[in-house]
Amino acid sequence: MGRVYMAAAGDAGSGGGGGGGAGAGEPAAAAQSGADLATVQRELADLRASVASRDAADKKAGEDAAAKAEADRVAKLSADEQVKEQIEKLHAANEATKAELVTERRASALERMGVLPHFREYAPKVDPKDPAGAAALEKWAKDHPEAIARQVSATVQAIKPQGPLAELLAGKRISPLLSGKWAETLLNKANG
Repeated sequence: MGRVYMAAAGDAGSGGGGGGGAGAGEPAAAAQSGADLATVQRELADLRASVASRDAADKKAGEDAAAKAEADRVAKLSADEQVKEQIEKLHAANEATKAELVTERRASALERMGVLPHFREYAPKVDPKDPAGAAALEKWAKDHPEAIARQVSATVQAIKPQGPLAELLAGKRISPLLSGKWAETLLNKANG
């Protein structure tokens, strides 16, 4: 590979200061440089492929070794130790489930209290099923009224309809316009 770089460096140096006679040798040197460049690119691609395959083989060997080591470790354990290990795994899964349920109960309690969604992460991280936890959440809600959604009460009472229109709408009064008698009366007056 050093030969290729030397030839390329020689080609670059010879083309810069030459006068009229240097132009005849340049196409042959350029063709040689192109062939050398293609060779270098093929060698580089081959090296990259071999490195990638070696890395994949090393990774697979590492995974296989880890799996074999785990299998050997489990095989060396006595039956009691294997049972203890399974119990520990089940306890860890149980604790994760409990933590998830506590989180859901807390979110539900905060929603029932009317705590706005963007304030819920600031509330104490307690279990509302526990009386102390429920008291802590209620105390926090009382101490932070800005976090509670406001209840809009209906302070404006409905206006009681009054007048002839209200009587028409309630059915207490019959309008000649609505009954058709008005048009009949008008036509009779016009006919005379």
